[in-house]
Amino acid sequence: MQQKALLPLSQSLPVKARLQQWRQGFVHWITSREGIGVCAIEALVLTVHLIYVGQPTSPSILDEGYYVPEALRFLHGQPLTLPQHPPLGKWLIALGIFIFGNNPGGWRAFSILFGIIGIFIFYLICKKLTVKWPRSITFVPLLGTFLLATENLTFVMGHVAMLDVFYVTFMLLGFLLYLRGNYLFCGVVMGLSLLCKETAILGIVVILLHWIITHFSELAAEIRNNWDALNERAMRTPLSRNILNMFELLVVTAAVWLILIIPLEYASMHQYPAETLWVDPLFRAIYMVWHPLTESSASLSLGLLGGGELAIVRTPLQWILSPSALYVDLASSSGVPRYLDSIGWNIWILIIPSFVYVIYASAKIHHQGHDMALFLLCWLVGVYGLLAVVQPLTGRLTYDYYFYPAVPAVCLTIA
Repeated sequence: MQQKALLPLSQSLPVKARLQQWRQGFVHWITSREGIGVCAIEALVLTVHLIYVGQPTSPSILDEGYYVPEALRFLHGQPLTLPQHPPLGKWLIALGIFIFGNNPGGWRAFSILFGIIGIFIFYLICKKLTVKWPRSITFVPLLGTFLLATENLTFVMGHVAMLDVFYVTFMLLGFLLYLRGNYLFCGVVMGLSLLCKETAILGIVVILLHWIITHFSELAAEIRNNWDALNERAMRTPLSRNILNMFELLVVTAAVWLILIIPLEYASMHQYPAETLWVDPLFRAIYMVWHPLTESSASLSLGLLGGGELAIVRTPLQWILSPSALYVDLASSSGVPRYLDSIGWNIWILIIPSFVYVIYASAKIHHQGHDMALFLLCWLVGVYGLLAVVQPLTGRLTYDYYFYPAVPAVCLTIA
């Protein structure tokens, strides 16, 4: 008698039963010590954000002075003045202004929301990377989450009306979906990340680098087989499922960009029908990647940037060798908090040891595929290592807060 293939319990259950199963799992987690700890961390961070959301009362922290006016232009259908950056992050700031008004709460509402969500997504990444670890060391996700939530750049970027928190939160969600093997939705999310800020391309580099390393033998065999088939004019073998998955991720990422960049920017383009009505998405992509490379030391010599901005220009090597202690807001009255463009001291001192450790651990256990050390190494190399190489070659202006997307990787390495 032929037996039916057994499905995992979660797949064999009807939808209602699965929802009940997930509900029970959530209740179990939120009443556990780890769940209570994560919720307490999130509540504490949110409380501090809400206490200080109205200070300073002007958009004067870092680049708020650029993005808040740009968001207002979006709401009024006026032309772009910052075409070098994608539109989605500006629309999120504009949505906060639309809902809560043109005030500090409106400017920073969605930054705070995404900052809080990003911390929780990071916790889920920690859980995914430690799922096979012994129960005796399951405190690592909670410790990593605590380190991230209490780190200075994480708080500042998750508080101010800038684009970074939006693209980093989408990037973290993309990493989580990739680690769970959901390539299709990972591509969608990484496309949204790119629509927030062009720097999100570094997140795609992280995923691609990790995938190539973990599937190197399969990829090499595929290339070799198809090369041999091409030379012998024989029929080429179909691509493997893993290669098709990565191809799907990259295609979906590009498709999300190409499809959404047009309506997101059209609302603020103010074009007449007789002129170029729709923005060229390919041209916009090239421009956004190329333009940052033109903001080099030549801008300094020409005096194109203000003295306040010049004061915070630092190289990637300086970020990790000597943390900045520069205030980046205009508040000066007594009792008003000051904001630092600085990597938090709670992780800065261990950044270099973190790099050394993940290199050692990756080399030692490289054969285990999707292990934590290898993914963290790709993360650090992708979002920091490339900048450290490109900046000296191009003279690109860089700032301490560019290290923000690498902060979660350092926090988990320390934990």
